[in-house]
Amino acid sequence: MFEISPLLAYETGAHLGDGNLTFKEEWNLFRVTYAGNRLVDSKYFESILPGIIRAVYGKEPRIYYPKGENTILVVLNSKEVTRFKMKELGLPSGNKLQLKEFPRVLVRKYPADLLRGLADTDFCVYMNRNELRIEGSFCNRHFVSEISRILEGLGIKHQMRHVRSHSKYDEFRITVCGKKQLRLWMQKVGFYNPKHLDKVYHIFSASD
Repeated sequence: MFEISPLLAYETGAHLGDGNLTFKEEWNLFRVTYAGNRLVDSKYFESILPGIIRAVYGKEPRIYYPKGENTILVVLNSKEVTRFKMKELGLPSGNKLQLKEFPRVLVRKYPADLLRGLADTDFCVYMNRNELRIEGSFCNRHFVSEISRILEGLGIKHQMRHVRSHSKYDEFRITVCGKKQLRLWMQKVGFYNPKHLDKVYHIFSASD
């Protein structure tokens, strides 16, 4: 129905990060929603992600700013797209804790593109005690296993750990540490999100 392409892999990664799929035929509700922080991600959610959605699906998403919140929503209402995501890519409607693996065809053909989309929406880039870190934190432990396999295939060193926050919430984290690994990340994966690109630029500029 839709072409299996690097951009589809990227958009799927963004969906895995900040997306949610709702499929309720009895309500005639077929929707994909991507949610971001309006304060730090507005450039990405207002222009970059909608452009990729248009290129992949040929459909126009809508952008919303919920009142009283620092949230920006990109919403695509489409029966075609939601059915494709569920049937061809195996993405669930509702909670992504149901997901046990990333779409095999995309991991096999375009792993770096899928990882870039996920990192643009659900990773952070920061300095910790003068050590650079690229990190993702998830409630679904399968996400960390899938990301680890992609990183291993790309030759990027990383660490995985399980933490329990506030003594009751399980988090599974994957971290890439150090400027050497960041350079490798930028060569093989990279970012599209201006928030991450600005941080990388400042980190490298400070070290020159």
